[in-house]
Amino acid sequence: MQHKELTLNPLGARYLDETCRVLMTGVQALARLPLDRARLDAAAGLQTASYISGYEGSPLGGYDLELARQQKLLDGHGVRFEPGLNEEAAAMAVQGTQLIDELKPTVDGVTGYWYGKAPGLDRATDAFRHANLMGTHPAGGAVAFVGDDPAAKSSSVPCASEHALADLMMPILYPCDAAEVLELGRHAVALSRASGLWSSMKIVTSVADGASTVDLVSGDGFAPVLPFGAGLHEPTSRLLQPTLGPLERDMLSTRMRLVREYIELNDINKIVRRSNADSVGIVTAGTGYLDTMEALATLGFGSGPDGEGTENGSSLRVLKLGAVRPIPVSQILDFAEGLDTIIVVEEKRAFIETQIREALYDAPSRPTILGKRGNAGKDLFGSHGELTADAVTKGLASQLAGLPSVPGVDRWLDSRKGSLGDRIYLPLAQRTPYFCSGCPHNS
Repeated sequence: MQHKELTLNPLGARYLDETCRVLMTGVQALARLPLDRARLDAAAGLQTASYISGYEGSPLGGYDLELARQQKLLDGHGVRFEPGLNEEAAAMAVQGTQLIDELKPTVDGVTGYWYGKAPGLDRATDAFRHANLMGTHPAGGAVAFVGDDPAAKSSSVPCASEHALADLMMPILYPCDAAEVLELGRHAVALSRASGLWSSMKIVTSVADGASTVDLVSGDGFAPVLPFGAGLHEPTSRLLQPTLGPLERDMLSTRMRLVREYIELNDINKIVRRSNADSVGIVTAGTGYLDTMEALATLGFGSGPDGEGTENGSSLRVLKLGAVRPIPVSQILDFAEGLDTIIVVEEKRAFIETQIREALYDAPSRPTILGKRGNAGKDLFGSHGELTADAVTKGLASQLAGLPSVPGVDRWLDSRKGSLGDRIYLPLAQRTPYFCSGCPHNS
């Protein structure tokens, strides 16, 4: 399909089906996503509707407000938005949309979207567990947008949702910016329809609140490759034996197999940098990927897929995960081939690192895997707080300094000598209270 050249357009174009370049936040991208899905379905000859429900909470606290501002557009695309009384009530309402065949449907399917922050996911765990076991409609699908606040900037606790979502058997997609919210969001719906499972998207504060330019292309003909046997699951509300046993078996075997095959077939996880001489590989996802690429540029490893512009003699391999659960074992084995060391860059507790260790446990030639701990067992990337580009640069530099011919790393380490954290301070000179303005001891 031929497309006209991208042009800059007014801000209102961010929700229209146009070919243009716009400034968009992560929350705005989430608001556009149901509109894109409705347009894609219409272009494919499907008559579908969409339903959105959830409960507000930062970093998705402004999502409901943005949807309300775009009410006319939502109505014109068959998208119904109803805020939930609470998180679990919203999850149950979205799951109800997948049981359309038990009614007298006037549409082919209903795509459901739930939104909430990580503590809301915790609260709604029982509802999600039932919903995912029941499954999703092949012409509908259901996606959970989960807001994570890793540094607790607007939360009473630091938030990370991966382990909870994994326990619920929900595939996890992790976008790094607004453009990837749209890209992975389309896959999230298609993945749910193909597998019969809910899918989820991890949206961290910096993605939800951050803004970036996004190249929008109208009618782009998004057509994912579907694995054999996709779209055959029939959701059911009969959660009693003898139905439960087959449902559980199907979820753990057939439906999860479809998820892994979909992720592979559609290159959701990409090796973005590779050469024949690689001995060290880096695995990362979401905002950690952006921090990693910034760190590598700072350390002199260049920015191209083959390390163009690098000042270092050694090269690195980088795997960017769009889906952080499940990670197909075949992709991990392909990435690890020929490597001596794999460094996993992720915040909070080890999640990606654990999956890689499991996949490579009995591999014939297993590389050393570093992540939460580096060489000699020293702390590398902490399990607390928010991972920053500076922390990633410091961590990678400490592990890459032993590679041959890395003047960029040596230069950066030399520049850090004597900086805060590396400097030895002499005791400060003592002064009497006389010099403290307003101090009662002054007199």
